[in-house]
Amino acid sequence: MISQEIENFAKHMVEFRKNLNSEGIWLFIVTIGIFGITDNYLQMYALVFTFFLFLSRITIGLDDKRTSFEIYKALLMKIKQSDINDTVRKTYLDALDGIKNDKQCVLKEGWIFLFAFLFYGFTCMKLIKTFFNC
Repeated sequence: MISQEIENFAKHMVEFRKNLNSEGIWLFIVTIGIFGITDNYLQMYALVFTFFLFLSRITIGLDDKRTSFEIYKALLMKIKQSDINDTVRKTYLDALDGIKNDKQCVLKEGWIFLFAFLFYGFTCMKLIKTFFNC
């Protein structure tokens, strides 16, 4: 049933944001630890390794390992191809877009991740400048 899949997508997004915050804490701690490495080459390796490690961990604990964009596209195609009346189709599409476009929810629920990722980004810029003597 499409309505159940839309509801599951909404739950997936909530769980994904919780995962991001949990992993964001670890990203912050690891980024601070990178400053303790004295060798510039090892610092750069640690930065790259941390990025890929973080990317691999953000889907841990989720039932659906697809990206939210993939889930959205699959649901969108299912709604468009289903044999339902236009009113119900519009309701489903509006609900799906509401979940996808919930930017306020990202800021409200994902602030820890945003802070940690900004800190990681500033750290990358600082270490790259140091590494290349800019």
